[in-house]
Amino acid sequence: MELRPIKKVIIIDDDPTSIFVSEKILKKFPDIETVQSYLNPLKAYSDIEQLINSDVSHMLPDLIFVDLNMPVMDGWNFIEKLNQLDPEKVSKIKINVLTSSESITDIEKAKAVQNIEAYVQKPLNIDKVKALRASSIINRYFPC
Repeated sequence: MELRPIKKVIIIDDDPTSIFVSEKILKKFPDIETVQSYLNPLKAYSDIEQLINSDVSHMLPDLIFVDLNMPVMDGWNFIEKLNQLDPEKVSKIKINVLTSSESITDIEKAKAVQNIEAYVQKPLNIDKVKALRASSIINRYFPC
């Protein structure tokens, strides 16, 4: 699999305050060129699906931060639907769960999903992003 730096990040969360904080933190890292946010996971899924099925799949996000507990479509359903799309293209997207859930069940479930890189407790902050960057897997995609 081709290793790419993290340039485009998507945040999916139904909480506008969480999105605001996450955007501010991520924009402090100059290597991240684009941070796009969605309050509605269905809209995020639809946009990503459209990119995957088009000639502009190079515009796919490198990294997605997704909340688990959202109305309409929760984070698990979003991840499940995403993983049903073109596996070659989806495998290039790294997913970080960004949630207030401290459930051991959720943490264990996240560990079992291949393209979930990390399980991060809200709120996102500089130290958490630095820790993600330093981790063995994501560091290859999100260089310091």
